[in-house]
Amino acid sequence: MASGLSWLDSSRDDQNRMRELLKLFSDAESRDELGVGQVRDAFSDLLFPGTSVLQTRARYLLIVPWCYQEAQRRGLRGERLAAQVDGNERKVIAALLRGDDTEGVIGTTGSSRR
Repeated sequence: MASGLSWLDSSRDDQNRMRELLKLFSDAESRDELGVGQVRDAFSDLLFPGTSVLQTRARYLLIVPWCYQEAQRRGLRGERLAAQVDGNERKVIAALLRGDDTEGVIGTTGSSRR
């Protein structure tokens, strides 16, 4: 059975008040009346970094670790590993830029664009 809401209004003011009340239920705003949101966010960022940020490019969560795994699989260490990872990341960036969706590709702004 579907739920519903109805009311009787006797004046234009009553009708406007009820519309404003219903509008409150559709607002997506969140409030932090006690002010604990900042503390919660600080602990969240400390314990689970990056999870409070909207990830628009989730593919990087897989690609960057893959670059490290690939360099480590080749037995590289230290500076050679870092150079290999950097090279792999740049190849990935170049491949992503050849695609259709290039907006927001990491590594394409500032001096890192090559």
